[in-house]
Amino acid sequence: MQNARLPIELCELIIDYCYIETVESHHAEDWVVYPRYAALLACSLTCSDWLPRAHRNLYRHIWLRSSRTADLLERTLTSMPRLGPLVLELTVGARSTSNYISFARATFVRLLENIRYLHLHWMSQYHPPQYHRRLHPFPITELFIHFRSLETGYILGDLWLIWSLPELRSCDILFPYGPGRSEHFSRAVHMAETLIAQREESGVCICKNLHQLRLLTYMSYVWAGFLPKGAFGRSIRHLHVALGPLGVNVVPG
Repeated sequence: MQNARLPIELCELIIDYCYIETVESHHAEDWVVYPRYAALLACSLTCSDWLPRAHRNLYRHIWLRSSRTADLLERTLTSMPRLGPLVLELTVGARSTSNYISFARATFVRLLENIRYLHLHWMSQYHPPQYHRRLHPFPITELFIHFRSLETGYILGDLWLIWSLPELRSCDILFPYGPGRSEHFSRAVHMAETLIAQREESGVCICKNLHQLRLLTYMSYVWAGFLPKGAFGRSIRHLHVALGPLGVNVVPG
């Protein structure tokens, strides 16, 4: 940009301004926030001086809509590993697919060294044991999980996922529909509570850094026993429960 009329610092501010997050929503309970990439892609093709700043914004927040997008990201990071540290936020899942999407790939664990925010949308899937072990190195501090329904989810596997993030500080869980009263769900809760008790007896701390928990639902009634006791450890300092349009803030004593 030898003949540029604007200083590069001002151009970088313009590129940063092109980072805009939008909301995809089909129903009140089905929404996801994601960045708009078109303008940033145009910036990356403008000239070589714009490319580093455009990459910084393009890879700041990655959305894995399907296994194919995960494959494409892995291929990109393998060929250009310098892009990995640019990823700060990862969104996994899409309303249009229920296929299994693995984000704990060895390439991601190795290169996404600065990721702090993880959003799991419409995820109610079983994760194999090695999946949870691979999650451990991720420095994720904030987690948002959006279930279609707790009734159809594998609650034990989902809890294992939360327990596998040692740096987790804040967790938001949104479930539009409740777990109901099925025997299957009750059995899963009992299994989770047994496992939690075993871990505590062996001296294993669950979510030792988790200080903020928010449970959100669109239902307007309260039910008991829908989450296992002790599922989020003993370090919660701020609990927010939102039932329907109203919420209740609880500060544990």
